Amino acid sequence: MPFTRIEVKTFTVSSGLKSVIIPNGVNGVLPSRIILGLISNSAFYGDMKKNPFNFKHYNLNHISLSENGIQIPTTAYTPDYAKDLYARNYLSLFTDLAQHKTNVSYDDYKENICLYVFDLTQDKSASEPFGNVTRNGDISIHLKFDAELPETVR
Repeated sequence: MPFTRIEVKTFTVSSGLKSVIIPNGVNGVLPSRIILGLISNSAFYGDMKKNPFNFKHYNLNHISLSENGIQIPTTAYTPDYAKDLYARNYLSLFTDLAQHKTNVSYDDYKENICLYVFDLTQDKSASEPFGNVTRNGDISIHLKFDAELPETVR
C-alpha cells in the first residue's frame, strides 16, 4: 500500500479585504486533493472563547484554484450564502471525497463546516486505492467575498 502524504498549510487573509489571490499556495509536487476552510485567526491561535473547528463561509462568493494557469473547477464555485445557494459546494464535499453520505446537513455546512474540496486527479480518483501519476506545478488560490472580511482569517 502506498504512503499517503498529508500536508497542512495555513495562509493569513487580512480583515477588510474583499478579494485575495494566494500565489504559489502549492509549488512542486501537486496533491491529489485540496480541502480549504476559513477560520478565525484568533480561534486558530487558541482563543478559548472561539471554536477552532468552526469553518465559516465569511460571505465567500467565488472560490477557485489555478493549476499551472488553468482554472479548477472550470466554472468557479460561486455560492450565495445570503440566498442559501451553495448546493454545488455542499455536494462537492461528498463527490470530491467519494462519500455517498455524511453526517453534515445542508444547514450545518453553511453555519459550521464550510469546507471546499477539490479532487485534482484527472479522473477524479483521489479516493481510490491505486496511485496516480505524480505531477509537478503551481497552484494558486482565488477567493472573493460579498463584503469586506470582518476579521483576519486563516
